[in-house]
Amino acid sequence: MPESVDGPVSSHFHPVRLTAEGALTGTAESGLSDGMKGAFTHAPGGECVGWGIPFSIGSPVIVTGAPVTLAAVPFAARWLVFMHAADTEPLEPDPRGCLSPLTGEGGRGKPVVRYAVRYADGSAVELELTRRREIGSFTRRWGENCFECVSHRKPRPNRAHHEQAARSWGVSQTRADSADDGPWTCWLWAWENPRPDTEITGLTLVPAGGGAVFFGLSAGNVSSQPLRWETRRKAIVRLPAGERFDPRLDDRGILPQIAIDMGQVISAVPRRRYPDAGWTGSDANALPDIDGTEILVEYTAHPDAAIHLSDGTAVPLSALAAAGSPGTIVEVPRAEKRVVLKTVTESG
Repeated sequence: MPESVDGPVSSHFHPVRLTAEGALTGTAESGLSDGMKGAFTHAPGGECVGWGIPFSIGSPVIVTGAPVTLAAVPFAARWLVFMHAADTEPLEPDPRGCLSPLTGEGGRGKPVVRYAVRYADGSAVELELTRRREIGSFTRRWGENCFECVSHRKPRPNRAHHEQAARSWGVSQTRADSADDGPWTCWLWAWENPRPDTEITGLTLVPAGGGAVFFGLSAGNVSSQPLRWETRRKAIVRLPAGERFDPRLDDRGILPQIAIDMGQVISAVPRRRYPDAGWTGSDANALPDIDGTEILVEYTAHPDAAIHLSDGTAVPLSALAAAGSPGTIVEVPRAEKRVVLKTVTESG
């Protein structure tokens, strides 16, 4: 089973377990391209976490022929996050042998599948999913990114090769990995439910052009789009008593002591203390004091995310202590300055 957990799970979401109503005919691999069939062994399965959002994958539903109806124990939620992938749609050259318009191998804006979200009162909302917007191909060429959905693996940091051996020296130079390629990528798309107080009872999946595979659904309540992170922030994390900082990243880019559910650590280094009060009279060549129990963490995250420590503590970012307080995690104020730009065009 491939690695399907990219960090700690958020308490704001829960996986929705869906069961088929009647015979489930959409689980055979018929109707898919040979490439998609061959890559299926690399698809995620079981209990998954993507971007801090949990999913429970039973039998992925292949949507290529008849509509498939799925039932759920009734639930209410403001946000639904779908995990799915489309089959590829190879480009065909025109009579001149040219690829025009060049929309990318996965297509762009073409309908793939429709989801009907069913409510307890008998009504439904139909959602049309189009290529490279709400759903992307299971594999893609470089540069053919999606606009409204993200890979089920969130971006991750890299350390320099001389600090921790990477799979190649060149990969380590970027210090970051988008993690949205490989033999199989699912895509996460978040939809804001216009009726968050009305219970949802299930989904109907209807093919609308090309093959698609539905993997799972997660539901939750957060203040804003759950897959949209804010600009970078910083905080000082005080490790539990007796712990020293371990900077090594695992294969998912996760530190063993500090992780974020709906976000990602960009970098983490031991805090350096400088003689602020006597700076002008200090030795210009003196090195800062380094305390291995206080870590300066740079991160990007959703406003409702939480930082998880090795002792099981989860601290919501909204509850970080102010600078100078004795909290476990202390927020570093942003060094921001609003700038007004004035554009003047030449007249005449």
